[in-house]
Amino acid sequence: MLKHLTVIIYTTLCVILLNPEEGMSQTGQEPQSEAKVTFNLESTEYSISTDANRKLLAYFFHGRKRCMSCRTIEAFAHDALQTFFGELLENGRIEWLERNYANPKFAHFKDKFELYTQSVVLVDMKGEDIIRWKNLKDVWTLTRDKEAYYNFIRREVDSYLKEE
Repeated sequence: MLKHLTVIIYTTLCVILLNPEEGMSQTGQEPQSEAKVTFNLESTEYSISTDANRKLLAYFFHGRKRCMSCRTIEAFAHDALQTFFGELLENGRIEWLERNYANPKFAHFKDKFELYTQSVVLVDMKGEDIIRWKNLKDVWTLTRDKEAYYNFIRREVDSYLKEE
């Protein structure tokens, strides 16, 4: 029970610190009205490869310690993928993976994808071969703007799916 209470408190603090307009007022007395976030949900056509061996991997890489910004980057990226590409996640065309690059088992990714800190990396795979990859370093600059962050993830994934 203490663990659940800790998670609730931590989550609440994250929401207030990252989105103060969604939290309590300056006096701490009354909650403010919810901020409205809108996403560009216009339809996009893809010529998705019919090759069953083709897959887009979306990695979140992190180190041993994970700050609030790191957790936000992970949560926003994962949720953006689910929001815009839920069907492709379900059918396995896109796969979400979280890896600790400080773990010796995954340390090779640090050099391969030029990781210097926590990051989201898109990797276009054909079978076991990497066709191309991109480290989405801009996620760090967008953590305070959820709408811009989600639309950035969407544009980057769209560009990979369209270029097949």
